[in-house]
Amino acid sequence: MSKTLFKIFIRFTFTAAVTAMVLFVMNVAGFAFLGGEVSYLNDRPPRGILNDVSKELVRTEGGFYLKDGVLPDNFWCIFVNDEGDVIWSQNKPDDVPEHYTLKDIAVIKGWFLNDYPVYISIENDGMLIMGIPKNAVAKYYIEYTMDWFDTFWQRLLCIVLVNLILASVLSSIFGIRLYRRLKILFDGINDLRREKAVNIKEKGIFRELYKSINETSKAIGLKNSTLAARDTARSEWVSGISHDIRTPLSVVIGSAEALEERYDGDGEIRTRAGLIKAQSLKIKKLVEDLNVISSLEYGMQPLNMGDVALCPLIRRVVSDIINSLWQDKYDIELCLEDESAVVRGDEYLLERAFFNLVNNCIVHNGGGCRITITLKSKKGFVFIVIKDDGKGVPEDIIRDMDKMPASAHGLGLPMAKKIMPAHKGSMSVYNDNGFNVCISLPVYDRKRAGGKL
Repeated sequence: MSKTLFKIFIRFTFTAAVTAMVLFVMNVAGFAFLGGEVSYLNDRPPRGILNDVSKELVRTEGGFYLKDGVLPDNFWCIFVNDEGDVIWSQNKPDDVPEHYTLKDIAVIKGWFLNDYPVYISIENDGMLIMGIPKNAVAKYYIEYTMDWFDTFWQRLLCIVLVNLILASVLSSIFGIRLYRRLKILFDGINDLRREKAVNIKEKGIFRELYKSINETSKAIGLKNSTLAARDTARSEWVSGISHDIRTPLSVVIGSAEALEERYDGDGEIRTRAGLIKAQSLKIKKLVEDLNVISSLEYGMQPLNMGDVALCPLIRRVVSDIINSLWQDKYDIELCLEDESAVVRGDEYLLERAFFNLVNNCIVHNGGGCRITITLKSKKGFVFIVIKDDGKGVPEDIIRDMDKMPASAHGLGLPMAKKIMPAHKGSMSVYNDNGFNVCISLPVYDRKRAGGKL
């Protein structure tokens, strides 16, 4: 985020400085253009008109002749000979003299004659004086030394550099202010992304954006509080229902066990009592799974952390499953290569996860299958692979494994999926000539942990 803001600041400063310099150059060029020859009184500049008069004025036996159109109607022109007398004129005002001394010529040369701006052209036998309307133009006498011309480019470079520095400083000032406002905007957006509360003062050029961010933050906060209340109510409901079910379920299981023992000789009653017991135990397991996965889903399951030896745990899980099987259709093979593999975790949750994964192979292969459980250690991790050679698991179950199932059926995989990240591990599931589960868990190194349990 800071890099992005810095890039925006640099680009803004550079663009503003370049823009200022371009405008400076254009203004200098425009000033030079506007300050050039006066060309707004007629189609041609006055000096050009005077030059045309000098070329077109023809001396004849009877005097002088100038063809029409050379001298504009609002201009006037006179020809003064070497003695100072006016020997030709056109459109001459009455207040313009007929005779001039050297002093008069020196005074009016290139300036004004009776408030008429004049332009002078020296001819072979005199000079032409052309006047334009009063107050038409202003003339200023400016002198420059040769040193001024010699150092012109150095001074121009200094002016350009001063303008560049000034433009950079000003654009930096404005850029810093823009940077601060953008930083507030970026921070607000990042806080929204993390769903943190945002309260920005709604002022400046981004006031409307700040207002939108504040309103969005309030909406997110309201949504989160509503979801939290709903999730808490849901978790409490699941916990309450689980407790309410376990109590009568224990009575049913106890009664079924008593019936089994009492009617040991009656095969039918004993079989029915056994079915009641088995189904009740199944319901109890589903309720426990539902309670655990609900707690894990909202991060409410407390972890009783300890050192967990995986090989004995897996053997215990496999032993419990084998003892609960009625048929010999399932062959479970263990390939546990690292007996010393120990992880840091909740032994109860890990045992439930492995039980559900192995039991899943049995549930989806009613006709029997071969189940292989492999354990290896490598580079600080324990890798457990559980696979069977059965028909696999439906793809929709694998696809929706991160979601709570719509019914109690199929809680085993989602539970195991949530238990592994809680132990800083991972789990992947796929079908490949049967059902395959790959689990990785970090090995617990007591030395690195400082010898703490």
